[in-house]
Amino acid sequence: MALSLRAADFAEVEALADGGHWKRAKALLESRRAPKDARWLWLASRVKLAFSELDDAVKLGEKAAALDPRQAEYQYHLAEVHGTIAYRAPIWKQLGPGRRCKKAMDAAYALDPAHVENLFILMQYYQRAPGFLGGDKARAVSLANEIGKIDPARGWLARATLAALSKDAAAREHAIRKAVNTNPGHFRARLEMAALLRGRGAWIEVREHARAAAAIHPGRVEPHGLLAATAVHLGGLDEALSEAAKAVPDDASPLLSAAGELAAQGKDARPLVERYLAQTPEAGAPSHDDARKLLERKR
Repeated sequence: MALSLRAADFAEVEALADGGHWKRAKALLESRRAPKDARWLWLASRVKLAFSELDDAVKLGEKAAALDPRQAEYQYHLAEVHGTIAYRAPIWKQLGPGRRCKKAMDAAYALDPAHVENLFILMQYYQRAPGFLGGDKARAVSLANEIGKIDPARGWLARATLAALSKDAAAREHAIRKAVNTNPGHFRARLEMAALLRGRGAWIEVREHARAAAAIHPGRVEPHGLLAATAVHLGGLDEALSEAAKAVPDDASPLLSAAGELAAQGKDARPLVERYLAQTPEAGAPSHDDARKLLERKR
């Protein structure tokens, strides 16, 4: 018989989820059940969303919000779920989940106008949505400014997102650089800077920003994937992959980051792909089929 979660267990699951360690979060939730507790339902819904089990994510998320309707975090999560459903649906099926997403974002905003992540997705909604669904580009800019008042670096990243949606590459780069300069210890700013530089092959700078991100959150996989890709070009691949395996043992995706760079150079990526196939993928990481396709594209 499964045990109920204690407060410490809830905190552990939440920390695992925030760090992208979904397999471990799922195992802990399944071993200690509390299906009448709003926080357990919310965490279980987050796990379901991570693993793309969207029907269950909706049901659990709605139960959590109904049990504790004053939690902005639960409303924000519902917006994430419905937004994901809308994004993945054919265009003729997007209206319903799109409206439910907007309703949940508005509810979260009413409960907590300073919830930065909710402001961020609400901003994107106003930027992307057509006018008849409430799209308002001026409101999107206003929300980016609101984010900047709460978290200046995140505000610059919000402006970078708006620039990307407007296909303004120069404005996007300017905003990301401002984010890093505003707060060099901002994890997302460092990641976005590294990803931008990776696109132009500026590997020495990619390594600088990825190392900074890894120092901020050593247990997050994203910096280690960037460092593995960088090591293909600058050397030290074995060391980079060893460090990644120690820091994030439950997510082998840095192997594929390196494999992709090797394959692009016409080098043998098969050993790294086979190592990836030996482990169950983390939620959100490439599937085994995706990994096999990496080899097929380079035959």
